[in-house]
Amino acid sequence: MEVKVMIKQKTKSRLKRTLSGVLALAMTASVAAVMPAAAEETAKYPYAVFAADNDAGITINTDNFTLNGSAYTKGVFGATAQYPNINGTVTDIDDITDEDNTEGEETEDVFDVSCDMILIHTKLADKYFTENCDTYNEDYTYSDMNININNSVYVMGRLSLDGNISLNNAVGAVSDVDLTGGNLNGNNTVIYSKFGDIDITNSQATVNGLIYAPFGTVTIDCDNFNMNGLIIAQNVVIDGYGANINYSSSWAELVGTESEELSWTMDDWQYLADTDDDGLPNLIEKEVGSDPYNPDTDGDNLPDGYEALTLGTDPTKPDTDDNGVLDCDEDFDEDGLTNLQEYELGTEPYNEDTDGDGLKDGEEINTYGTDPLKVDTDDDGLDDGDEIYFETDPLNPDSDGNGISDGDEKRSQTFIHKVENEDCAVTEVHVTMEGTGNLQKTTTVESIMNKDILCSDVVGLVGEPFSIETTSQFDTATLTYVIDKSKLGDTEFDNLLFLWYDEENDNFVELDTVLDEKNSTVSVETTHFSKYMIVNREEWYKAWSTELYPSYYDHIPIGLSTVLVIDCSGSMQYNDPYEAGRKKAAESFINVLRNKDNVAIIAEDSVPQILCNFTSVSQKTTLLNSLNKIYSLGGNNFDASINESIRLLKTQTGAPKKMIIFMSDGGCSVSDSYLKTADNLGIPIYTIGFGNGSDDRILEHMADMTHGEFYKAITTNDLADIYSEIALDTFFDTEDTDHDGLYDVFELAGIRVQNGQIVHTRYDLPDTDNDGLEDGVEIEPVPVYKTVIRDHKEQEETAGYYFIMNSNPESNDDSDDDGYSDIEDPDPMDKPEILGDKYDFLDGEIYYLAKMTGIYPEYYMDVEGNSTIPGTSLIMYNYTGNDNQKFKFEWCDVGYKIHALNNEHLVLTLNANDDGSYSVYMGNDLNLQGQLWEVLPYNNGANGLLGENGLVIRSKVLYYENNDTVGQPLYLSYKNDQISVSTDRISNTRLMTCAIADWTRFGDAYMQYVGWTYMSYSANDRAMKNYAKNSTKLPNILKNDSRYSSISSSYSKTGCINGQGNFSKLKFGDTTFDGVGCEVLATYNAMARQGINVDLCKLTAEFEMNAIQITGPLADGKSGSKPERIPDCLESYSLSPGYTDSIIYINPFKTDSSQKENLKKIQEKLDKNGRIIFSAWNYNNGGIDLKYGVHTVYIEKGSSNIVIYNCYNSWTEPETSYASIEDMFSSSDPLFSTLVIGIWY
Repeated sequence: MEVKVMIKQKTKSRLKRTLSGVLALAMTASVAAVMPAAAEETAKYPYAVFAADNDAGITINTDNFTLNGSAYTKGVFGATAQYPNINGTVTDIDDITDEDNTEGEETEDVFDVSCDMILIHTKLADKYFTENCDTYNEDYTYSDMNININNSVYVMGRLSLDGNISLNNAVGAVSDVDLTGGNLNGNNTVIYSKFGDIDITNSQATVNGLIYAPFGTVTIDCDNFNMNGLIIAQNVVIDGYGANINYSSSWAELVGTESEELSWTMDDWQYLADTDDDGLPNLIEKEVGSDPYNPDTDGDNLPDGYEALTLGTDPTKPDTDDNGVLDCDEDFDEDGLTNLQEYELGTEPYNEDTDGDGLKDGEEINTYGTDPLKVDTDDDGLDDGDEIYFETDPLNPDSDGNGISDGDEKRSQTFIHKVENEDCAVTEVHVTMEGTGNLQKTTTVESIMNKDILCSDVVGLVGEPFSIETTSQFDTATLTYVIDKSKLGDTEFDNLLFLWYDEENDNFVELDTVLDEKNSTVSVETTHFSKYMIVNREEWYKAWSTELYPSYYDHIPIGLSTVLVIDCSGSMQYNDPYEAGRKKAAESFINVLRNKDNVAIIAEDSVPQILCNFTSVSQKTTLLNSLNKIYSLGGNNFDASINESIRLLKTQTGAPKKMIIFMSDGGCSVSDSYLKTADNLGIPIYTIGFGNGSDDRILEHMADMTHGEFYKAITTNDLADIYSEIALDTFFDTEDTDHDGLYDVFELAGIRVQNGQIVHTRYDLPDTDNDGLEDGVEIEPVPVYKTVIRDHKEQEETAGYYFIMNSNPESNDDSDDDGYSDIEDPDPMDKPEILGDKYDFLDGEIYYLAKMTGIYPEYYMDVEGNSTIPGTSLIMYNYTGNDNQKFKFEWCDVGYKIHALNNEHLVLTLNANDDGSYSVYMGNDLNLQGQLWEVLPYNNGANGLLGENGLVIRSKVLYYENNDTVGQPLYLSYKNDQISVSTDRISNTRLMTCAIADWTRFGDAYMQYVGWTYMSYSANDRAMKNYAKNSTKLPNILKNDSRYSSISSSYSKTGCINGQGNFSKLKFGDTTFDGVGCEVLATYNAMARQGINVDLCKLTAEFEMNAIQITGPLADGKSGSKPERIPDCLESYSLSPGYTDSIIYINPFKTDSSQKENLKKIQEKLDKNGRIIFSAWNYNNGGIDLKYGVHTVYIEKGSSNIVIYNCYNSWTEPETSYASIEDMFSSSDPLFSTLVIGIWY
């Protein structure tokens, strides 16, 4: 944010001006807009020494003093020299005549070089601090015996040089300049401090040049000081033995007689002098009219800075609004605390609840004695507001003295969520529990319909699935759905069943459901929350009751019996240090078995340990829990382990098959007698050599002797695959015609997945939907055996196999229909976070696409030769800023079309050449597959990416090496700086979007939020989350409010959106849109009227990230947006806004001819362009409205009037008409005051 200022010294009876925080820190408004007087080309500055400060001036404390030239100060000229020699005129406060300071007289704001501080910052910057300048971005200190400055030096902080200093060029700093040490020799030099002081304390100093500190004090303390040039500052102090100052015509000509506007940024604020430490720099105090040497000019006990920057009151007037109540006694936020109390306590004067604990600040101080700056005064884990709600003591961490802090107490409470979808059979979701905290704050219920595809497509779904989360601690909770029976359709109320989606195990679990038809509720007890839904019990049960995959042993009533012998020797702590690999492998075997099968588990050790005796798989939990007993501390004894396994298997009479699965990472001798015994009993031993140290010869011998099979596993993943394979080979035909990992028996029957649906894949085609992913990748090849409970009371159940579906292999390359193909989608079964539906975050946005070297752009994608002809190639080229390097992204539901701005009719096109190669060029838009692209993160975890941030751009076309291969992705590549495509995702594919204006677009912010490009930050994250909420609420506002129901209605006339006051449910920062969204709506309306497709919710997020006001404690959006950022926004949308420099109308409009002339210019802008965005202070009784501040509107020129959209009274009148701009200010009920911030057209 940049503030432009022109300094004009006031008379003693200064015209009092109020500078609010909204103006001071956020608007591009002159602190005092003045018009430079005309000057001759060779006009020279008149003074050798000038000091602008009223209260100090020029002080000479030397024995000898010579001044050949004139001196001027608004303060006192004081000289103690014994031998003064002044050849020129000296003017100080005693010489300023009463005529110049007529009490109460208002003077024109015209710069007068004879008495006003001259500003020449731009002149100095252009001449000295642009080319061949050494620039430092922070404080710079250098100390040496001899210091030679040949290039100019500019420091963005404080500059300190210590030594024998030779200045052969200019030195400057935003803050102080300190020159100390031996001798100082300045030859044709400028010593410059933009906002700070200049201290020269060398032994001897000779300066030929300019010493310039327009807002600070120049202090010279040298034995001898010789100056040929000029000294210009607020105050000048010269100490030492002797000083000789000679006026220089050449330096006076450089300074001239014309003053500039002063541009400064918020980063400069810290360097502005604030003598009285009231938070308001002297620079601003002089313009406002407050006293820079008195922290409370008007004596109302409020510091001047607090009034101007936080309250928005006049620091020179104890009762700003003349309502008979002093500013300190006002209560602007009506929280029960006066403004003075708010200041003393540190609370926010425009926020009734500073700490957000649910209690007004005044209630906390006056009623409850709590800390209004602390959410939880007694640190017991329960917010102060919640303590009042629960009637506990907010000052006592254990109100009832039971030894449990109030925050840890569990209280019976219910949270109720009302379902927004009127067509949903579930109307309310109730969460009831004895839990900690306040359930109204800790609990969320969100519909995930069409967001989580697995839950949305669950067989027999009734209503919508919901994600339920709470941070409250609880033991058990009751989840209740209220049902609208009229929306159940063919489903009987008695057939409703609760399901819980166990995401960890990819399993939908049936819950013991309580039906209350009288009260139309369905309830379930739970100990945890995640995703819950109601289904038609009959349909769900039917989906699982059909046995799709008959196994070899289904006709036999008794199940198989298997002993898992798992190596628990000490060496396993290296191969599987946390036992996780062995547990996962054994679990993968058990999951394939049927309920009637039986498993025993033995720890292979010097003395084998039975971890679990034979247990039916119907008791799967028992089996899986026994795996937690696996250890890594034992020895080896193959004979004993085989013998113990045989002993256990002998107890399994009638089992159609008995077998041993024996895993080891080592080896020891084994007796053939035990192997022969196993073979004679028909017990095959399947052996697995794990790791590189296993004795595979012994293990192979064990398998051969018993007609089993040997497997080799290097990693724990291999181990799990082998256990699954052994189980599947035991039950099913293992034919896999297309080698996709899914056996033909499964693909031919149909793949039943975890939500009960059946998907169909080709048994003879590895990639059924041609999306580049084999069917065995989209579907986990190993099925899981599941028991389905129909009725918990009747113990009615069925069972069957299901497969875990990662993405849908059936007929679509985009399972969740979010526009991103499954092969690259980070979550192919869920809609994107924040965006809600599609990956359209870049839609309509314009960027440079840069090739990166580290974190810096090196070259930019470029339409070669700036050609607009179809078929033109693209290259990487040096930055030019031309339209052929600017690319616009157009979302087309399944991907992006990418246009170059030099000819938007062409799109980035991938073409397959006859020789099998590909070319990329700008082609006519023919809606071809090769003209669609996806924008993806470079650092998506692929090997070799080294965590670098950035993007890749992928074609929606896949590359096929031949007809028998699975397609591979093609990525935009810049090998040899020629744009083409490559299947190599890593090399020459990393890109970065670069903004075309100083404005972060929504897409860029989203990519930061999800970690694709740069690191995100809290304000960005908040804007993204607000967008997610706003994008769901805005359609309901527009749909349900009849005023927006028709494009012809006054509230949506001509594409504009009016009625800011109707958008109270939208968020902006930490507040609501209705009170602060005027800049957003004005910009939206201006672009909408020019035919630009603008998303209001995205635009709101952009203003929150780029233009939120920063005014002390109101940095959360309560002060709205900075109007001066509107041009940056328009430029980012590739518009070229005109802009009038900020204008301030101080006097009543009707009596000031110069202001009328300026207003006429505004009318001319409107007449010429037909539209403007206009920002000004609200009108209040002939002046500005300090409390409600600035309003920004979009104005159109009508046939006989001007039409203003979105006025503050917009909830009753969406548009207001005036005859002219002048009428807008001078009517009996004007909309705006005479204080105008800016006009953009």
